[in-house]
Amino acid sequence: MAIKKVAPKTKTKRSKGKKRPIAADNAARKEKIWIGVYYMIPLLMLALVFNYCATGSKDSTRGDVASNSSSRVSKKAGKSVADKGADSKAGIASSDTPRKEVKAVVKPVVIPKDVNNDLEPYLIAQGSANILASATTTQSGSTKLYSADKAIDGSIENNDSISAAKPAADSPAWWQAELSAPAEVSSVVIYGAGSACSQGKLLGGFEVAITDEAGATQTRRFNEGGYALEGYEAWALEAPIKLKSIKINSLNNKDAIVLREVQAIGAAQSEN
Repeated sequence: MAIKKVAPKTKTKRSKGKKRPIAADNAARKEKIWIGVYYMIPLLMLALVFNYCATGSKDSTRGDVASNSSSRVSKKAGKSVADKGADSKAGIASSDTPRKEVKAVVKPVVIPKDVNNDLEPYLIAQGSANILASATTTQSGSTKLYSADKAIDGSIENNDSISAAKPAADSPAWWQAELSAPAEVSSVVIYGAGSACSQGKLLGGFEVAITDEAGATQTRRFNEGGYALEGYEAWALEAPIKLKSIKINSLNNKDAIVLREVQAIGAAQSEN
């Protein structure tokens, strides 16, 4: 009996799909790229055109602004040049005419007003008098026209009937009156020179010294604020004294003592 040989069965694999060659894949990819480029070029062109239009309008606006500003600057420059030309012409014209000399303005020294300037004259009570009317007077730097006795002549008018004591080289001015016999006084009144006095006013501070028959001296300062004494200063004594002499001293070395009248008020002396 003959034996038959049977060929072994082979398993067949199912192909999921046919594999394409690599060259075909590359061609397909290139085709897709060119298609994309083909559609992108018009879009890029449109974008460029739009950008160009936008930037062109901005540049034109800037150009207008720049032209306007430059025209304004040129106008201002032209105006300034014209002004300078006019100024130079005016300068030439003014240089032809004679120049006026400019004088320096000197401001007057303002002297504070005397607080007593508007006061009524000192009222001497009935039965009282100025006992200095018969005193002997002396002063520093005495002159015949403005002698010391003019301060006890009985006039308080605003005129040149005044005494003017001038300061010495290194000492202040002074005025003095001495009684031949002591007399009782209760107050002292000093009138400064008025505005009509040619010798000026009583400026600066001054000190009044009164000496009694025993040689005791009382002093009081007036006008230390520096104002011009055009009115009067009155000194009411705490108690009457037997006056022997009275002296007025300036508080500085530069101001004169210019007096209308000096009064030492006391009981009127009998003529007997």
